[in-house]
Amino acid sequence: MTYPLKKANVSVPGTTALLGLALMAALIIINIVIAQAFKAQEKSKSELQDTNNILETAGFGIWYIRLMEGKKPRMYANPKMKEVLGIEGQFLSDEEVYDFWYSRIPEKAVQSVQDSVQEMLDGNVSENTYQWEHPDKGMIYVRCGGACYEKGEKEQVLGGYHSDVTAIVTEDERRQRELREAKEAAEELQAAKELAVKVEEKPVRLTMKTGEGGKTFGTISTKEVAAAAKEQLGLDIDKKKMVLTDPIRSLGTFEVPIKLHKDVTAKLRVKVTEA
Repeated sequence: MTYPLKKANVSVPGTTALLGLALMAALIIINIVIAQAFKAQEKSKSELQDTNNILETAGFGIWYIRLMEGKKPRMYANPKMKEVLGIEGQFLSDEEVYDFWYSRIPEKAVQSVQDSVQEMLDGNVSENTYQWEHPDKGMIYVRCGGACYEKGEKEQVLGGYHSDVTAIVTEDERRQRELREAKEAAEELQAAKELAVKVEEKPVRLTMKTGEGGKTFGTISTKEVAAAAKEQLGLDIDKKKMVLTDPIRSLGTFEVPIKLHKDVTAKLRVKVTEA
C-alpha cells in the first residue's frame, strides 16, 4: 500500500484547553526525543527503551513512518503506540503495522490524514484529530502530530506522537451540545417574550349575531380567535396554545391565555360585539 499525498488543508475539531496544553508539552518532548529515535542504529537498546519509557509515562505513543521509493511504507511504533493501536503483544513487521493503522482510517477521515502527511513533507509541524477504528473499542478519536525529520529524493521519514483522545473529544462534544441547547432555549424564551408583548398590545375584534333581548347565537372558538389574530394583528398563533376551556358564547371583552412557552403565558384580549 503506497501513501497518497494531497495538498495540505488540515481540519482539526476544537477540543478543551487541557488537551491543548498537553499537546503543546508533547511537541516539546517529541522535538527533542524523536530526532534521536530516528537514529536507532546508533543507539543502544537500553537508551531507546529509556526514551520510550519517558514518553509512555507522559501518555503518548511515538511513531515514525519511512516512505521509500519502490517499497511499502513502514511504521515504527513504540509500546505505547502499539497499545493505542490495540496491537500490543503482537509481533508485526513495520510494514504490517503501517497497513494495520492505515487500513482502519475511515473513509471520511482519509483526506485529513493525507493533508497532514503533505503538510509534514512541506516542512511544517502538523496536528490532526481524526476518527480511527480500534480493533476492540470500535470507533475512537486519536490526536496525531508530527513533522518530517528526513527528506531525501527517494526516502522520507516522518515522526511524531499519537494519543487516544476519545474521552476529551466526547466531553468537548457534550459541552458544545449543552451550549447549543442552552443558546437555543434562551432564544426560544426571548422569542416567546417578544411575541407576548405583541399579543397583549392590541385586542382582536369579533362579532356575534344577537336576537331579541340580546340573546347571542353561535359561539367563538380558538379557531376563530387564531384566525382573527392572524388577520388583524399579523400574529401566527397556534390555536392549541390557547387556554380556552369553553367557547365564547356572549358579548363583551375576554382574556384568552396563550401558552407561548413553559415560562411565558400571554393574554390576548378578545372584544366581541354585536354583528
